[in-house]
Amino acid sequence: MLAAFPNLRLSLIPTGLFLAPLAIGASQVAPAEIQTPSELSAAAVLGFAPVSGVTTSEDLTADDRRRLQEAEKALEEARPTEALETAELALEYTPDSVQLLDVASRAAAALGQGDLALHYVETALGKPAAEDDEGLGDVVAGLRARLVELDPGHADIQAKLDAYGETLFELGKSAARRKLWANAVDFFQRCEDTAVEEKAEKELAKIYKNDSAVEALVASGLDIDFEDASIKKSAEAIAKIDEKNKHWEKRLEVESKGGYTIESNGGYIFTHTIARAMDQVNLFLRDMYQHKAQGQRMRGAKIQIYSSYEDFQAHENPDPGVQGWFAPWDNLIVTYSSEGSGGTLADTLNTLFHEASHQFMRDVTKNTVPAWISEGVACYFEGTELLPNGKVVANLIPEGRLDNLVTMLDMPGYVDVKDVITYFQPGSYSGTYYPWGWGLVYFMRNYEDENGVRVYRDHFDDYVATYKGGGKHDVMERWVEYFVERPAQPDVKSFDDFMVKWEAWIRDIHELHHGGAEVADRLIARGDRQLAGSFWANAAESYRWALDKRPGDPRALYGLAEANRQMDVDDVALYYYRGLLDWSLSQTDRKAKPKGFQQTVAEIAAEAMEGIKEVNEDVADGMLAANDVLAESLLGVAKDYNAKDFPRRGMSLLERTTDLVGPRAELLALHDAIKTEAQIDMRQKRRLRVDSDLDYWYTSDEKVWKADGDDIVGDRGEGVTYLTYAEMPPDEYRLEVTIDIVEMDPDAVPVIGIYFGSGLGARQMIAYSVTDGGLVQLKGSMTGPKRVGPLETVKMKDGEQFELVIEVDENGAKAYFDGKELEKLDVDAKDVKGQVGLVLQGAKAKFSGMRILY
Repeated sequence: MLAAFPNLRLSLIPTGLFLAPLAIGASQVAPAEIQTPSELSAAAVLGFAPVSGVTTSEDLTADDRRRLQEAEKALEEARPTEALETAELALEYTPDSVQLLDVASRAAAALGQGDLALHYVETALGKPAAEDDEGLGDVVAGLRARLVELDPGHADIQAKLDAYGETLFELGKSAARRKLWANAVDFFQRCEDTAVEEKAEKELAKIYKNDSAVEALVASGLDIDFEDASIKKSAEAIAKIDEKNKHWEKRLEVESKGGYTIESNGGYIFTHTIARAMDQVNLFLRDMYQHKAQGQRMRGAKIQIYSSYEDFQAHENPDPGVQGWFAPWDNLIVTYSSEGSGGTLADTLNTLFHEASHQFMRDVTKNTVPAWISEGVACYFEGTELLPNGKVVANLIPEGRLDNLVTMLDMPGYVDVKDVITYFQPGSYSGTYYPWGWGLVYFMRNYEDENGVRVYRDHFDDYVATYKGGGKHDVMERWVEYFVERPAQPDVKSFDDFMVKWEAWIRDIHELHHGGAEVADRLIARGDRQLAGSFWANAAESYRWALDKRPGDPRALYGLAEANRQMDVDDVALYYYRGLLDWSLSQTDRKAKPKGFQQTVAEIAAEAMEGIKEVNEDVADGMLAANDVLAESLLGVAKDYNAKDFPRRGMSLLERTTDLVGPRAELLALHDAIKTEAQIDMRQKRRLRVDSDLDYWYTSDEKVWKADGDDIVGDRGEGVTYLTYAEMPPDEYRLEVTIDIVEMDPDAVPVIGIYFGSGLGARQMIAYSVTDGGLVQLKGSMTGPKRVGPLETVKMKDGEQFELVIEVDENGAKAYFDGKELEKLDVDAKDVKGQVGLVLQGAKAKFSGMRILY
């Protein structure tokens, strides 16, 4: 079984804003008419003789090799149906095996299933081993010969794509010359599988070695997949370092640029990730407190992060429930990685950023300050998130603080806010006050009047500054002076007026935070108001929040492009203009006026093109014409493939074309029509691998989870326990798990289910809960699963079986119980990325049929 904290990957798969390239000449995109399959040759239909005695470096287990041999033997003995079934089952366990894909292709060809045979050929040739494994030479040669037999038009199609790749490459060069790094990386990456792939990889390497370019990529906040320039060691070297430093006594030490010394046994990548994140948080803190905001040198602080709670407990002996602390006498922050203790990296960072705020406050002033400032600001920094590209974003909402605050607001008299405000003594105040302190600070930083002005922010900064000098004063009088009298808001004449305004605003924020796609309209309207008032950064924040609620919304894309253009962040502006153009071209009715726009779809496309041209004329000139030529040409070819009973080939060609020219309406419509008519799911089935030691999984409690053949059995444990699959899935996938309830403990609170989205944020769980009387959505936290809402009322008992399925895509996630779609999940699209796994509490259960499709 793996350690509780796996190496963190800083980058994820790109979000899929399909970006359109420059025009290319007609001679480049219009070779002779492409030949699609008509009559399969005898060789293609009957299959090819198997290649025997092949020795390769493919990582096949003994079971994999046994299945491969069984499939080969069935094919040799003219039992192609059995061969295909055996090979396809084996591919669920080893989906990247070129040899298994080759057998599946030959078996399908022998059955006369040319489309399926071609699908397996293309899949096999797309695997890295097909290029890198010299031992597969004969197999790959056979696959390439079969490709020609099955798809005589392949070479002509590839010629079109190669020519288009040349255009992408030149676009990347143009963007790089103008330091439009995110766009350059995107263009070069999309040259993959074209004749210029090698040249493009060399250009990408130059960008990744350019520290200023990587800093710009991080600052962009865009979900662009790039290599982290700060990680300058190979995977093999990192593995050796991690092995050497896995025990606390030999922990790794990293010095950050901002003066932090990070000590951890959580791994090389983890420790460097923390260092870079802390440097960014340090800048936020300097701005928050207006302290050494120009980057002046500060006293260095040490941060110690244990790899697990168990390690933390063994060395520090913390009080129950304590997750970390700041020790001012040593200028030291101590915490642990929560990954193996029911939390995620986000939980670790929340604790770390909270304590870092206290450490920074100590540098600002040695005087006592009202606790609502010190703890309120510390809780404010719990709303700080590490994005997949390494950027840290602040001013977000820590959900637990918001929810607890609203709960207490619903209980009049439970807390007197004046007690929170006037707590002015060394040490911290009651735990029940923490949400109130956060709510006051978040309001001061974010409340806007009808003109988009954040009227309390400067007064808050001035109020905090008064405590740098100390001196006697009346705490309440000073508070009223700075937040009632000085702002002079027409509807706030007294402290009570302020609290009425504050409470209404907090409840509105709660509604926005928990709202679904429908609240995107309000956020966009807020962004429009901020944009009109020239509050560019605030507007961008609102539009990004709207996209979290409703991915791909054209008004939010337009707003982000305009806001970044006004801030002279041309790289990000260009990226969003291109996203807006892609959206426009994906619409079927070009004359329609979308909600919130005065222009038609065609006019929006023209406006997006104008924005692109303002940033980089090379990208704009002739772009639509070039895309039209390629899209129209390959659209016709895809239709021909489908008409000749090659629907998979038609669909894959449409997908590849969409990757190049963007999600055009006609391409999407044909793809959907073929998929519906043929009833084909081209995603590859992949078993979640299980061995006797659960080496493909990690957990904080190995006693709970045991392998049982291909299945996993979980048996109670103390509290909730998680088992996480080590492999990170892509952005879009389907997870299937069958669950047998063996025994539920009547004295416990049984919870049995699966989870997803265990990446940078909280785990999203779908589980059977006895307490809730059925299927329920839960969200993980450091203190255990938090109930989000009911999904399906059902009563189950020991011995019953059920299936849970999660479908994740760019728009969010859907859940299914025994084939029935459950209630809409309350989860933003940005929170569905990450690892998957199993969750169990108070029961014994068996998890089987575990597959992920993508």
